[in-house]
Amino acid sequence: MWDAHTGAELFEMESTTSDFISIAFSADGTRLVAASRWGIHIWNTATGDCVEPPLTGHRNPITDVVFSRDGRRIFSSSEDRTVRIWDAETGTPLAVEPLQMPDAVYCMALSPDGKRLASGTYTGFAGTARIWDAPSGTLIAIDPMTSWHRDMQCVAYSRDGTRIATAEQYGHVRLWDANTGDRLRDMVGHTEQVMCVAFSQDGTRLVSGSKDATVRIWNLASGECIGEPLTEHTYWITAVCFSLDDTRIFSSSNDTIRIWDAETRTLIFEPLQNNTLILSMTLSSDGKRLLAGSENGELTLWDAHSAELRSPLRGHTASVVSVAFLSDGRRLVCCSGVTVRIWDIKTGKTVLGPFEGHKNTVRPIAFSKSGTHIASGGHDNRVAIWDARTGFELREMAGHEAPVLCIAFSPDGKRLASGSQDRTVRIWDVASGKCIGIPLTGHSGWVTSVCFAPDDRRLFSSSSDTTIRCWNLETRHRVFNPLRAGDQVLCTALSPDGKRLASGSENGKIILWNAENGERIPTPFRNHRGDVWGVAFSPHGRRLASASKDETIALWDVAGDWKDYDLYDTDEEESMEELPRQAERKSRLRKRPS
Repeated sequence: MWDAHTGAELFEMESTTSDFISIAFSADGTRLVAASRWGIHIWNTATGDCVEPPLTGHRNPITDVVFSRDGRRIFSSSEDRTVRIWDAETGTPLAVEPLQMPDAVYCMALSPDGKRLASGTYTGFAGTARIWDAPSGTLIAIDPMTSWHRDMQCVAYSRDGTRIATAEQYGHVRLWDANTGDRLRDMVGHTEQVMCVAFSQDGTRLVSGSKDATVRIWNLASGECIGEPLTEHTYWITAVCFSLDDTRIFSSSNDTIRIWDAETRTLIFEPLQNNTLILSMTLSSDGKRLLAGSENGELTLWDAHSAELRSPLRGHTASVVSVAFLSDGRRLVCCSGVTVRIWDIKTGKTVLGPFEGHKNTVRPIAFSKSGTHIASGGHDNRVAIWDARTGFELREMAGHEAPVLCIAFSPDGKRLASGSQDRTVRIWDVASGKCIGIPLTGHSGWVTSVCFAPDDRRLFSSSSDTTIRCWNLETRHRVFNPLRAGDQVLCTALSPDGKRLASGSENGKIILWNAENGERIPTPFRNHRGDVWGVAFSPHGRRLASASKDETIALWDVAGDWKDYDLYDTDEEESMEELPRQAERKSRLRKRPS
């Protein structure tokens, strides 16, 4: 199992009975149920521990398993023509007798409200989907959804619960009315048996995977296939699903998982490699983790956004919301919840912390240039200064009237700037912890970033009010009129010589400014397709990196020729050694579209 945000491998879980053929998260993400052919396993996703011994009772191989919406029950289906209902806490059967089906049950799906259960069976002459009352286990009086001479491999509910899709033999995908059982539409295009189907979150599209090794995306209004099939897989497709925002599609086949851009239909990352055949795949309810169940009984969790697989840093008990590297590049500071920790990057162990001082969530963190101090800002409206060697809190600075969103040390480390949701910028004396003068005011929106000029005489601040302001720190007046970016400015960075300022905006735009007079520098930068969350100059100032919500990192030559690097290049004239080591993992970064 992998963390969907950090890419860290969390756990490896093995079956002692056989290979995993179906897996599912509970709605709250705290538990995982996995079915091997002869047993059902329940795992704690926080610890990786198996909660109960394997649940057994089916007389023939198990085919599918799902959690109820409230997480209190587990449904399992089998070739023994039954569906069993289990207490998810105790592992005991909830009914003396399992639900009796007329034929072997190969697939199941719960309606979004958890009240109905759809089951898919096969008699040898026809595939049939039936609807059951999930709480009581009684059959609902709806005509069975029958496809003659077609095996049903998968059933899926739309998010609004009004439609059911079935994956069938001979390349057919069918759409049904979940309330009446009427057939609404046939979608034909696959050349071999369809193995899996999944609705998009908005209910306008359906994705299907087949033994023909292709993935198809269907328009549900017309029943037409959208574009050409996705053909990178070389083996049949075992599972498909959309991301929660419908921008990506996940597909598994053989020992790989591929992540596709649902709009451009191109691969976002290199295929995620598994050790053995992947038989099942699911996305956690928050969309952050992607889980694969393998033929050899292993479970693997991936970062669904970055697709990276790294050694985990374990210890935080809440989400890690901010990170920063120490100047020596060997340590990393992370804030999580109300705590701050320092990690040794090489060993993956905590070397200091947790520091506990903030009374609410910690957001921005920063190291002083000397590496002796750490600053943190919190939703408790406070800024704290910590000793980077001992972890002791040296002082706290109070004055902001809303959460602190950004902080930055001056180059000499004597002052600290902070920006807040209260629309002000404050300058603090690091030695005493006192605010220097009155707050800088003028922004009409949240202050999103602050940065000092190399000479320590000017400060730049950006805001959700779409402007960037430059302040003279001696007179505390504006140096020139506000720079107008046109959209909310989310991040800024000064070049090492202090002559250029880069900004990233909500609309995906990167702008380069003359930091001495405020004029916009014409550039050929192409917009990202999502918010720009970070910009940074290389130490020599000749390159600019930008990171975006669109899951791409762009690298620009800003020395004059404006070349756009894609971070896959290995024959660049200039060494990449000065860039962070993370950027050198070229196979883990998505190439910018041309």
